[in-house]
Amino acid sequence: MNAVINTATDIGQNDRGNPPPIPFGWFGVAYSDELAIGQVKPMSFFGKDFVIWRGEDGQVRATDAYCLHLGAHLGHGGKVTGNDLTCPFHAWRYTGEGKVTEIPYAKVMPPKLQQTCLPTWPVAEMNRLIHVWYHPAREAPKWQPYRIDALDDPKWAPFEKYEWVINTHLRDLAENSVDFPHFMFVHGTAELPPPGETTESGVERHTLVKIKLNTPRGPMDGAIESRSVGPGQSYVRFSGLVDTLLVPMAVPIDRHRVLNRFAFTQPVGIAGTKFGQALIRDLVHQVNQDKPIWDHKRFDSPPLLVQGDGPIHQFRQYYSQFYA
Repeated sequence: MNAVINTATDIGQNDRGNPPPIPFGWFGVAYSDELAIGQVKPMSFFGKDFVIWRGEDGQVRATDAYCLHLGAHLGHGGKVTGNDLTCPFHAWRYTGEGKVTEIPYAKVMPPKLQQTCLPTWPVAEMNRLIHVWYHPAREAPKWQPYRIDALDDPKWAPFEKYEWVINTHLRDLAENSVDFPHFMFVHGTAELPPPGETTESGVERHTLVKIKLNTPRGPMDGAIESRSVGPGQSYVRFSGLVDTLLVPMAVPIDRHRVLNRFAFTQPVGIAGTKFGQALIRDLVHQVNQDKPIWDHKRFDSPPLLVQGDGPIHQFRQYYSQFYA
């Protein structure tokens, strides 16, 4: 398993425009194999601090980070007790629903704690990822995450993981796929990529691009299929010469920064071969080419678009439904 970690420099936000708010949706905040039974991890995304932990039953739970008592951070020194989380400061014990069930030194549970709970975060674990639902007003999930069947199939290899911290708004990363001219001027392609067939239905967006591949055995049909479900969940599947599944995890740290993770998997037997690695290296290289531009670009709305720019306006209309 490879890991490339590119940490963004401390870039000021002066005169870089006013990006929109953080969109709501399901976001992959961790890989499943990063959280063992009995482990708690601090999270800092969406401009918020929260914690996730895995109880003895194997289930993941998430609450706000700070104890209701004297404000200790539950993710730094907190311990998992059964399925609950115990504060490191005075051992107050919380359930996954945020209720205080034990104060070991108090003879009587204060009545106020019967009505006061630590705010919780909806959690869904699938696709080898731990997803949490974010909404700025803490509204309940409006849809369920999309399950990728291949990731439950042992014929697909373990993830090969890469990550970057990028100084930009989340939408800039998503918009990249419909910014066709940049593929020529940033990534050096000989021509514009084909636009493909795109359909939108509610929170889902699906694109299929059919391509011709020149191989030593002659021309071969290939395809690039991408699906997004809300702003925080997507996958891209490359088929033809090298069957590859890319699972991006782009999570807003705040309005100006994104943790962008790429998880690749290929069928066992292809993963790790020079052909499989060549495609992965190229896709990682493209992010490294985009990153300096994302890190320093200004957010302008509305942008000054011209014919040939790609369906950026249409994409922003689709994306706008995820702002509260």
